Amino acid sequence: MYNFGKILITGLFLLSFGCDFGLDAPYEDANGIYLDLLSNTEVGGNILLVQGDKAYVIAYYDYFQSFDISDKLNPKNIGENYWFERIIDADIKSSYIYAVSEYPNYKFIVINISSSSPKIVGELELEYKGKEVEIDGNYAYVRTSNYLLIIDISSPSNPVLVNTVHCLNDLIDYAIENKIGYLYYCTKLITYDFSDPINPIKRFEMGYWCGHALAKNKGYLYLTNKGSGEEVSRIDVVKIISSNELEFIRWINFPDEIIDFDFDKYGVASSNSTLYLLNIDDPSYPCVAEKVSGGGNSLTIKGDYIYYLNGSYFTILKVQKIK
Repeated sequence: MYNFGKILITGLFLLSFGCDFGLDAPYEDANGIYLDLLSNTEVGGNILLVQGDKAYVIAYYDYFQSFDISDKLNPKNIGENYWFERIIDADIKSSYIYAVSEYPNYKFIVINISSSSPKIVGELELEYKGKEVEIDGNYAYVRTSNYLLIIDISSPSNPVLVNTVHCLNDLIDYAIENKIGYLYYCTKLITYDFSDPINPIKRFEMGYWCGHALAKNKGYLYLTNKGSGEEVSRIDVVKIISSNELEFIRWINFPDEIIDFDFDKYGVASSNSTLYLLNIDDPSYPCVAEKVSGGGNSLTIKGDYIYYLNGSYFTILKVQKIK
């Protein structure tokens, strides 16, 4: 465990304890929850992927680093690769990373990470620039400016485009799980059934405000949204009744704009300067249990561990409870 002096040096320190710091969230004891800084590792990159005991940091300009994080106090760099690709976004599943790149041309690429020397094993040229990629089952869903591209990845070395679904150009973010998609537009939230990727079916639509990100956890959607002031951001909570029905529950206000977030056992949200830990014992009413200075992006939370990029550092925190 790092002492307080070490935390100050790395730019991360505790700011408060509990839920009482002026946010529109439930006022309750945080049950002795606090965040422990385990490690800060210098890296160069803007995309972080975590799977099991491995982490991968991808830089926009060709650079790819692999880490063994089995010892979270001392992550080990186990490999570096350079490719003539400029990767915009990526997702991970099993032994492969699936990514979209924009140079030297628009492409969907598949990277085999099963060995100590990751290699590009599959490529598919795209007509449109991919902005985001998400994997569900044997399909990759790639967001472009006006389309959602559905790519069959059952053979990773031979990805095949099977459908191009026209979307309005204000598609902000999306989540797809078990063939059900949740598409977040600037003015609406839509559910799709992708059981047949050739003929996806729109199941439900509700009017919505304009935000910039969506996350799904169990039976809820969490969406970032602008609050009443320019410097105020919020997370909206929407309950998934079924693929045919969504129900807005409430919003949680934050004093600054949320730039990234993720949910698992806990929720975690970050602004440019602050990282918030959310207690989701009641998933319909997230409670801000702790906050620390030094926000970041490419957030991933898995169980009790939080992983993110903080400037030029790969940071690992652990959620602890006072016994």
